Amino acid sequence: AATATTTTATTTTEADDLTGRVLGWSDLEAFLEEEARSLQEWTGGVEKAFGGGEGGLVSKTEGVLVAVLRHVEEVAEWTETGLDFVEGMLMRQLVAALGREVTSEDFGRYMRFHNRKLFLEEVAPREFCYAVRRDGHDPEGVVAVEEGSVPVMTTARCLSLSGRRISTGRMRFALNAAAEVSFGGERFVHAYVRHRFSTEEAGRPLELVARARQFSGFVLAIGRIGGRDLFLPEHAILVRNKDELRVPLELEQIPTPKEFEDAVESLSPEQQRFAKAYRFLFNLIFKEKNKQVKFKSNQNKTGRCRWKQHCSGCAFCR
Repeated sequence: AATATTTTATTTTEADDLTGRVLGWSDLEAFLEEEARSLQEWTGGVEKAFGGGEGGLVSKTEGVLVAVLRHVEEVAEWTETGLDFVEGMLMRQLVAALGREVTSEDFGRYMRFHNRKLFLEEVAPREFCYAVRRDGHDPEGVVAVEEGSVPVMTTARCLSLSGRRISTGRMRFALNAAAEVSFGGERFVHAYVRHRFSTEEAGRPLELVARARQFSGFVLAIGRIGGRDLFLPEHAILVRNKDELRVPLELEQIPTPKEFEDAVESLSPEQQRFAKAYRFLFNLIFKEKNKQVKFKSNQNKTGRCRWKQHCSGCAFCR
């Protein structure tokens, strides 16, 4: 029993010594020399098998080429296997050090903490959550973009206040061919960065969320910017009296500027201008339901709509 125990201990020590060894340059050179010798021996056997004739359908030149390509394929496969082994080993060490496997959600939470130290307070990413309100009044409701009931973090810039910010005029959108609505208020441009690892599937979808307070309401419109002062609405809805609206946002990853330039490089100048013009922004506006709105028609006539709860006389309320 004592002898068996001693033998086991010796074997374990020898195994530890073997796992701790690292191949040197002399070992790598010996492997390369053996690879060159075996490849030359293989191609020589192929030449002998085909003989010296070159006039057949398949000559020794094609045979040697096939043999070399198969060797290259095997080298590529074994290289991939070795890299996968190294990456797997590093992955296991990292998971063991952290205690868990990091997901894109964990990385997003880390970036929220890191951005507080990286950016100044006035330019740091903030939650996309805004109160719909008039000056001197309580909020009518809230509009947010959420991922799993948590507002996303966006880098925003306000374009509508005077002072050191850009001062912009009122915007407008058409109700029909004879009437249009002008509106003002704060205007923001947002940039959103979403984190996802290549090994993960698509995460939880983003949702546009609109909530109205009791006895309050507002109109939410979604569309595109058609000009400096023109808004092109595509969808609109009245949110009122404790309503909660959730609209899933189907996002598509747009190519980076470098990838976009490489993709359109071979196109004609007209096609390049069309491709650049097709890249547009996602826009939305929200306005209190009970605020007066001035209408401007093509016949220079004006009217007022108070957007009361049972109003159905104007095109917008219908």
